[in-house]
Amino acid sequence: MSNPLTTVPRDATKGTGGLAYILIAQYADYTPTIDASGYATFTPSSSTNWIKVVPRKETSSFSDDAKTDIKNGSVVWNQKVEMVFSRYQQVLRNNIKYMGNSEFIAVAVDQNSQAWLLGYPNGLDMITSTAGSGTAPGDLNGSKISLEGNQSQPAALVAAATLSTITPS
Repeated sequence: MSNPLTTVPRDATKGTGGLAYILIAQYADYTPTIDASGYATFTPSSSTNWIKVVPRKETSSFSDDAKTDIKNGSVVWNQKVEMVFSRYQQVLRNNIKYMGNSEFIAVAVDQNSQAWLLGYPNGLDMITSTAGSGTAPGDLNGSKISLEGNQSQPAALVAAATLSTITPS
């Protein structure tokens, strides 16, 4: 049996944590495909139904955690997008209400300009949403939203050329 693993060299450059922005679309509106090199493309390839969410600095993140079940011989990737919004307001309340009844895919663009497709092939659901005023002047007056889903494969990269076709202006 041949070894499919490839060497991962030590990267001398330092990566920056955090998200620059997140693109979110209805799961039913797009059909992602992953090519042999692990890059995602979308059909249709337009920005019509994507929304762009720009979180406050150092507040939002995504994760792509593999969970292996030894007894069943299966692996699942739990993908999660966590977003934090300041100032709870009507438009945010309406979006949260809608998100609670829909499935999504997301493209999380990190501070290193890497774009990652989350929610393929099973979609993401809103798992939690909290909103509140806080108690002290320095507390969050806003909302936190978590989209989450279990997938049969890890997050795929989205090439810059593909990202430019789906990013709303």
